[in-house]
Amino acid sequence: MFHFKTNRQSRLASLLSPSSQQTTGALAVAAMTIGGSYMLHQLMKKYGFNGTMQLIWTGDHLDPDLRDVVDTLDDMEETELRTLDFRLTQVEVFIERTKCKGGSADGAHLLDLQTFLRTKTELGALSHDLDKLAFQVDSISTQGNPEAKDKKKRLSTRLVKMMATTDALMKECGVTM
Repeated sequence: MFHFKTNRQSRLASLLSPSSQQTTGALAVAAMTIGGSYMLHQLMKKYGFNGTMQLIWTGDHLDPDLRDVVDTLDDMEETELRTLDFRLTQVEVFIERTKCKGGSADGAHLLDLQTFLRTKTELGALSHDLDKLAFQVDSISTQGNPEAKDKKKRLSTRLVKMMATTDALMKECGVTM
């Protein structure tokens, strides 16, 4: 009735039964496999097969040519558009201040004729620079990439709004081009 194990049998049994370390290791491998599979699935969903492979091998999901396009759009937004936005804001502030002091935007009662002429010149130059930047943005080919298209559309939309504001200020100040 009683069964006694020999030393050899008990060593063999301890090797075959999972210990807590083996169980922990197996769970860790399973969790990493599931997590890695999920991440790969999400990357495939977002970038497609080619983009995912590009990301794994080069660290960037975009081809080098397309990366140059996206970087160019980012640079335009961060430098040129920011500068033009600052210039436009300065002109708007000047015109609003003039109105608050009892003047008008058409120059009839402006405090300083020279400042008014500079404002008209700045509006003309600003309109020209906005048109030039809009042409540069429009000439960029996004190669059908959704990320580049979104950046280009966002930049174009901001430019159109700024151009509309500039045109309204030019009309208000009596500037014709």
